Amino acid sequence: MKKAFHAKAGGTAKKPFDRLEETDPERALVRYAEIGDLAGVRRMLAAQADVNAVIFFNNGVETVEDTGLHAAAGGGHVAVVAALIEAGADINAKINDDETPLIQAAMNGWAQTVERLVREKAEIDHAETFDGYTALHWASRLGREGTVKVLLAAGADMSVKSKQGETAEDMICAQIGMGHQEYQVLYDKIQDAFQGAHENRRRAAETALREKDMLAAALAHAPVLQKEISVGKPLRLKPRHF
Repeated sequence: MKKAFHAKAGGTAKKPFDRLEETDPERALVRYAEIGDLAGVRRMLAAQADVNAVIFFNNGVETVEDTGLHAAAGGGHVAVVAALIEAGADINAKINDDETPLIQAAMNGWAQTVERLVREKAEIDHAETFDGYTALHWASRLGREGTVKVLLAAGADMSVKSKQGETAEDMICAQIGMGHQEYQVLYDKIQDAFQGAHENRRRAAETALREKDMLAAALAHAPVLQKEISVGKPLRLKPRHF
């Protein structure tokens, strides 16, 4: 914490975390990020709360870590995510089992947030350390169709395997509960997305190889000078005497 923030006295309207702003600006920042309160986040940043502060809280089962960017990404609050990144938030910060903001956004299926994080150069293929899942693993496992498509379009590596040796494609909809027919429709859509990505990348690889062969052929048939051209000795002017 760099500087304590003191809310202005007076007025009847109370901000959601008015007391917290005074006593723990970093925790207030994370709480505002969690609920998507952009004004609250900006107020804490203006008060010089550490944008990368890691706070600890008990979720009723265990004590876990959180940062403002993780909280905003997990809640799908794109505007807050953008404000925090602009303020210097570490886009690849890791908490708990090395989860990144991108992984938390992917878990919850926030496709627009995932797209923004990827555009800001988030580590798309980073795997958390508990199961070895990447953002693509989680999106696929939890049936987040839109998020899967965003990650595949951004070039997520489909060959990465979890600690159990599974690729994201191996675990489509493995952790969702719904009726059989609804499940099958979603499963098929995500599987189609993977198959489409495989085909697009195959075509791109073929095009790149073809262009490489064409360049090699062009260089092989390019005219080559058969004789070196002498440039002679440097010209030196003799001094003239008058």
